[in-house]
Amino acid sequence: MASPGGTPQQQGLILQRGHTELLLHQLEDRLLVAFRSSDVDLLDIVPGLMYRPLPSGQPNTLFEEILVPPEDFSASLRAARQHPDILFAYPVYQLADSVEGFVYLTQQITLQFAPDISPAAQKAIGDRHHLKQLRPLLGADQTFVYELTAHTDHNPLQLTQDLQQDLAITLAEPNVLLPLAVREMPFAPNPQGRHWYLDAIQAPQAWQMTKGDRQTTIAVLAPDLDLENSAEPTAATSETPYGAIPEIRPTTWGNTIAQLAIDVAPECTLLLLQLPQYLDDELLEKVLDAAIAQGAAVILLAWQLAAINTPLSLRQSLALQRAATQGNRGQGCLLVTGAGDANRPLAGIIYERHWPNQLFQGPTAWLDGQGNHPAVLTASACTGTNKKASYSSWGEAVSLCGPTNPGTPTLWLPEQGMVAVPPEITDDFGAEVDLVEALNQQGCTLEAAALVAGVAALVWSVNPKLTGWAVRDILQTTAEKIVDLSGDRQLQLTLGTYDAQGHSQWFGYGRVNALAAVALASGNQPA
Repeated sequence: MASPGGTPQQQGLILQRGHTELLLHQLEDRLLVAFRSSDVDLLDIVPGLMYRPLPSGQPNTLFEEILVPPEDFSASLRAARQHPDILFAYPVYQLADSVEGFVYLTQQITLQFAPDISPAAQKAIGDRHHLKQLRPLLGADQTFVYELTAHTDHNPLQLTQDLQQDLAITLAEPNVLLPLAVREMPFAPNPQGRHWYLDAIQAPQAWQMTKGDRQTTIAVLAPDLDLENSAEPTAATSETPYGAIPEIRPTTWGNTIAQLAIDVAPECTLLLLQLPQYLDDELLEKVLDAAIAQGAAVILLAWQLAAINTPLSLRQSLALQRAATQGNRGQGCLLVTGAGDANRPLAGIIYERHWPNQLFQGPTAWLDGQGNHPAVLTASACTGTNKKASYSSWGEAVSLCGPTNPGTPTLWLPEQGMVAVPPEITDDFGAEVDLVEALNQQGCTLEAAALVAGVAALVWSVNPKLTGWAVRDILQTTAEKIVDLSGDRQLQLTLGTYDAQGHSQWFGYGRVNALAAVALASGNQPA
């Protein structure tokens, strides 16, 4: 297990993240190296105990994490930095409140200058620290992306912390790589029994008005897509009680999520965009730009970070905002994501105990920056019997819920893998298992998000002039107000009712309803 080298207060290690400060530990048994050619012999440069590639999607740069004996750490880091084939080498860090919340530095930082700082003064600050200005950051005044050079004295974490003390700078953030959660693919479900949720959201009735339009594109962005073995969705079909539905080979979990979206909107276009297993600011910007460039109206953010406290950086927040306001030919894309599967708040503090290896202990902050972004529609999960799915995370940021399989709360961590979230729940399936026994798999909130994405595509298909915000409003206005008065068996909470604004922390504005949403969008509401 990773071993920190002192407290964050002793080391002064603070990660700036969207005007939020996260305390870090520096690990003394591993380092990150970056290089250009796969021919580089890392074993010769840095003798280590373990080598792990970090797929990042950054062009012309390969990353490798190297585990070394703690007594050799300083010498190994020095040797890596001195070798001509190594672009840069840094320690690996971890979030102070998460044993496996690993953080990997890149060479980029974001600086936002105070309004009265002139271009000449900005240049002087950059020159003082030997920074190369790459570009202005769209959507933020006085803000630029910089790259460290060989002459920069400090690593990005130390540099941004120092710059944050400069009165000329209002924000200084390093661009970091964070691992994404990876879910093992279960046994492939029988497509004949997979479509019970279509009835639950009244999709067959909505199909009397539209099954979608090829001009409406759903983009699925996920780290575990199988693009090589994914046929074009219209190339194969599975027969259902409602006719043929496009079929994707469910070789990965990402493909399964994509299948759910196209199940709901079978005549829409499906765009699959593969993510690597590590996400940074630059990658998020590029993949969202790629989705927009290829005509996406709905963008399904089908990933979750492998950490529990993940505020967005300024670059990430602005990238999501741009997609929601400027994408889809200026009408704005609808961004959809899942609330998470740990049965924890999207933003809040839980007193944790009984975690394996004391991964989390005592008052623990949970924050999903993406799920709380105002431009993102966050979906929670309910079961086929209109109860809260026991694993579904929750909070004020939930917009809608969708019907998915039952299951138990889980969290994926980089070294532990999939961990059951305590206290243990053993009877979640109960009588519900007959409803979904053909699926033979636990549900997740990304399934609910995929259903919402499919309904959004149907809405756009009948009214392509709608803005993304208008589509979201239609989905929320027409949602079915399901109620769950039973208490949560894990946290002893009862949040399955609605406040004066019609919002529930468990279900958002209700369960998505395809028929009602399409009818409202088309002007064919029942009398």
